[in-house]
Amino acid sequence: MYLASLNAGKTGFSGTFQFLGSCSGTSNYSPSCIEQYAVAKEEISCSPGYTKSSVKCSVQNLVGVCRYQPNGDTTKVTTVVYAKPNDSNESAVANCQSYGSGAIFTETYLNPGDRTTSLDTILTNAYVCIDKAEKN
Repeated sequence: MYLASLNAGKTGFSGTFQFLGSCSGTSNYSPSCIEQYAVAKEEISCSPGYTKSSVKCSVQNLVGVCRYQPNGDTTKVTTVVYAKPNDSNESAVANCQSYGSGAIFTETYLNPGDRTTSLDTILTNAYVCIDKAEKN
């Protein structure tokens, strides 16, 4: 028998995070856009193929978002925004899981500290967790 832990009602990340900027992918790039937050103001850098901006990612045609703390750094939160046509629900969930067990996927846009309550999220996380457990 496999045990599955759910993100049901999981809180967001505790702390006061300020928006540092975003990195928007060019057409066909997945994920579509990445927002970076931190406790202290700092300069952000974007991967090749992404354009740095001082505004938040567009949530038009939103598939979902993934929030995680890069390398377990509790002073930072990265919000990955998945949108059509670049991203699908399946690829978004799989990509979010690749960031580790602390990553929170939601189908609605949430700020770093917002609580997860979406039933879709609960079901998605349960499915992914059980699916991973069965493969192991």
